[in-house]
Amino acid sequence: MARDIDVTADITQVTRLAAQLAGAGRRAVLPAAELVATTATEVRDDLRTAARGHATFPSFPASITHDVRGLDAEIGPDKQRRQGALGNLLYFGTSRTGPALEHPGRALDRALPGFARALAQVGEDAIGRDR
Repeated sequence: MARDIDVTADITQVTRLAAQLAGAGRRAVLPAAELVATTATEVRDDLRTAARGHATFPSFPASITHDVRGLDAEIGPDKQRRQGALGNLLYFGTSRTGPALEHPGRALDRALPGFARALAQVGEDAIGRDR
C-alpha cells in the first residue's frame, strides 16, 4: 500500500535568482558592447604600434582600422586605404619570404585576459542588480 508523502521547500532564493538571471542578459548587452568597442580600439592601436617604423611600408599602420557592430568587431588593414592591401603579405609572407610583422592574433591574445576579466564583471553586475 502506497503512502502519500508531503514535501515542502522554501524556494524563495531560487525564485529570486531565476528573476535576476532572466533580466541579466538584457542588462549586460550595452556594457558588453561598450567593452567590445574599447577592446577593439586597444587591439587596433596595438597593431598600429607593431607596424610602425618600417621604411618600406610607412602608410600601412594608418590603414589598420576597426569596425564595431554591437558585440562584433572587425580589426585589421582596410584594403581601400593606402598600403592596406599589403596586409596579407606583411602578416603572412609569401612563398619566398616570411612575414614582416607578427601575426595580428598576437594583439588579440594580449587583449583577451583584460577583456575576459571585464566581461566577467559585466556579467556579475548584470546578475547582481535587483530590478
